Parts: sequence; structure tokens; C-alpha cells
Amino acid sequence: MPNVPTLIKRFLPWTITLAFLAGLASCPYSQWQIDKADKLVDQLCEKDAGIYIYERVEAPASYFKVPGEIPLTPYAQIPANSDHAYVLKRVPPRYFKKGNPAVVRIEVILVRQSDQKTLSRQVSYSRYGGEPALLQSFSPIASQYHCSRFVGSGSDFEAASYTNSPPFDSSINKPRIFR
Repeated sequence: MPNVPTLIKRFLPWTITLAFLAGLASCPYSQWQIDKADKLVDQLCEKDAGIYIYERVEAPASYFKVPGEIPLTPYAQIPANSDHAYVLKRVPPRYFKKGNPAVVRIEVILVRQSDQKTLSRQVSYSRYGGEPALLQSFSPIASQYHCSRFVGSGSDFEAASYTNSPPFDSSINKPRIFR
């Protein structure tokens, strides 16, 4: 019967070399998957990402932390806090591609508390991950790709939703706003 430590000494360098080469060979495939997912994000962003305004309303004074700045809308709490006239709600994410990389649709809606009517919504798409498994262990954060140029920031969304909000700086980012 062969000696186990001798076998380990004999095959360990080959095992490490083969594992390294397999990890290296997976890099081009992973980059192809990332590029494919990023193109899907771009297509989905062109099609439906942006800020949709159904009804503009006046923000309550309590939403302004500093007078003259864009108001901050609170997120809905569970159970609902009736002290706020309007709240932001996150719609559960919708996955267009699961796995690694993942492509997800993210939607936030502004809701009037009294009648639960949707006043506006912000739609965005993102790709998360896609790196080879070998590289994922070295990176604490997976790579991401978003369609922010079509969507704008949260402050753009709130500035477009409220009539008494100062306008956002559209020279920095030109989101698509649908009315």
C-alpha cells in the first residue's frame, strides 16, 4: 500500500497547477457573461428605466430638513406610519437573470398614505456579480453595473414628484421623466 504523505507530496503541485489553470481559463467566459448581462441592462434601461410622474403633490414641511433643499421622503414602515402623508415603498425586485451575474429590476414608488395611490415611480436595472469563482473569494464586493444615466438619483425623483421642491441640477444628470 502506498504511503499517503508521499502521494500528497507527489500530486499536490499538479493539483494546485490544474486548479490555477482552470480558474484562469474561466476568466474570458466570465467576462463574456458580464458583457452579455451589461447589454441586457442597457436594453432594459432604454426600454423602461426612468422616473414616471402620475400626480405631483406638495411635500409637507416636515420633509424639508433644511429650507430650500430637496425634501426627503420617509420609507414606509411595517406597520405603516400614518404620521406621514407620503411614503416611499420598494417593490420586490424582479430578476431577469438569476445566478452569477444577476440582472434585476429595481422599483421605488411614492404613495399617498390616505388612499394608497401611486403618485410616481422610479425604475432602474442593475447587474450584480459575474466574476469567476476564483476571483470572488478575493473581492469583498461583487462588481455592479447600473443604468443611472436614464434614471437619475433619489433626489431627482423627489424633486420631480413634489411641486414645492427646488429643481434638481439637470446639468449633472439628465434622467428621463415621464408625465
